[in-house]
Amino acid sequence: MLVGIHKYKFHKKENNKILLDLNHRDKVLSSKINIKNNTSISGFRQSQAWVDNQHTYFYMEFSAPFKIEKIKNETKNNGLYKILSFKNSAVSIEGAKENLENKGESWDFNFYKKNAKTVWAKALNKINVKSKNEEKLTVFYSALYHTMIAPNTFSDVNVNYRGMDQQIHKDTLTTCTVFSLWDTFRAAHPLYTIIEQKRTVEFITTFLKHYEQGGRLPVWELSSNETECMIGYHSVSVITDAFNKGLQNFDTEKAL
Repeated sequence: MLVGIHKYKFHKKENNKILLDLNHRDKVLSSKINIKNNTSISGFRQSQAWVDNQHTYFYMEFSAPFKIEKIKNETKNNGLYKILSFKNSAVSIEGAKENLENKGESWDFNFYKKNAKTVWAKALNKINVKSKNEEKLTVFYSALYHTMIAPNTFSDVNVNYRGMDQQIHKDTLTTCTVFSLWDTFRAAHPLYTIIEQKRTVEFITTFLKHYEQGGRLPVWELSSNETECMIGYHSVSVITDAFNKGLQNFDTEKAL
């Protein structure tokens, strides 16, 4: 679940533009943009690249009205873009809108900036390191920050999520995505068992959902797709490590 707050500063008083390009980066399987009125827009993008079938639904609201100047509306591989003056979901446009309405509390950009500083200060203070060497502190806390930018929350605020079977499911426990397990099983996940115990259970429960819906535990999962990237079956190591440390608030028999 992603809610992005954008702030634009234009150098001209008039004729300013924003390009919404759904054809950027990877192969577009299908896409669409819906103009509801002159302050809101929604749509979806289904693409193929690292994963075979990635779904992204979005809903955007603007603080000022926009005008549509040029439209290219393709639903094939040519993609789609509009020039105009975003909440994100893998489930539906309605889910994206609900995410925005739930998380978009204010039009004040500084409100989110201030809140982000508070959230990150609390997160990074899970480990307190003291040193007179500012460079070493910067290295340490940059590394700690990097451990916290993934895995990501994948379920919407209404607890719907897209499963490995590409069907829509509902679960009150948070569903996650972006499991770079070949990269993270050695050090990141063992760290999570210490400073992110609740999330560790969410991760493992998500693994078990992948097993139920896709037939096996994840290797390198992205947006409810198995990328088959790298070797090994490291979700087993993550589950075993957590179990041996006493984190057993998941279906241990199914995990076994």
